[in-house]
Amino acid sequence: MAPSGIAASPEKKLGFEFEPSPWGDFFIEYEPKPLQRSEEWMMTRADKLKEDVHMMFNTSNSTEGVFLLDTLQHLGIDHLFEEQIHNTLSKILENKLTSSASLHEEALRFRLLREHGYWVSPGNV
Repeated sequence: MAPSGIAASPEKKLGFEFEPSPWGDFFIEYEPKPLQRSEEWMMTRADKLKEDVHMMFNTSNSTEGVFLLDTLQHLGIDHLFEEQIHNTLSKILENKLTSSASLHEEALRFRLLREHGYWVSPGNV
């Protein structure tokens, strides 16, 4: 109850008076449009993208495969390409590094091999 029978609005009760928003209630009442693409289209698109990544693994050399593998891990979709990842890591173990490999590439190869359970000596990478 307000003292002396005066009813004050919550804004005035605290001593604040706010201007009305220039946006009105747009963001409060906003409802996004329904999805314009069907679930079937999305599944077809996902399958096409998976095929593209498979193609990238098949056409990449050892260096490109290492960076591709690292990117897939960062995206969190590496579980979809376990066979290709295993093949790429096997190639890395078979091929010795060339002297033109950068420190970044060598460290990345070492990390990926160790993460996937391959024992690699720091001196051999």
